[in-house]
Amino acid sequence: MDDARASGRVETDDGRVTRFVEKDAAHQGPAWVNGGCYAFAPALWAWLPHGPSSLERDTLPRLARAGELVAHRLDGGFWDIGTPQDRERAERRFAE
Repeated sequence: MDDARASGRVETDDGRVTRFVEKDAAHQGPAWVNGGCYAFAPALWAWLPHGPSSLERDTLPRLARAGELVAHRLDGGFWDIGTPQDRERAERRFAE
């Protein structure tokens, strides 16, 4: 993505996520971003903190630091639906 400031940034080494940074407004330039599609084994429950938490801010960075998170890179379009306006724009586009 050309401007990754509003997205979760993903850094990888041979398919393994080495760093996961959620919405870093200070980041400059392009980056690979988290597309928000996940597949987890049941063992994920052991990584989740007790009480309220954020998958992107708490669990995914921990999994990356432990070497337990992998990524699959896809080239192509990305439709952000993180705001109501973005979601409406995507819904109109895909209804065509």
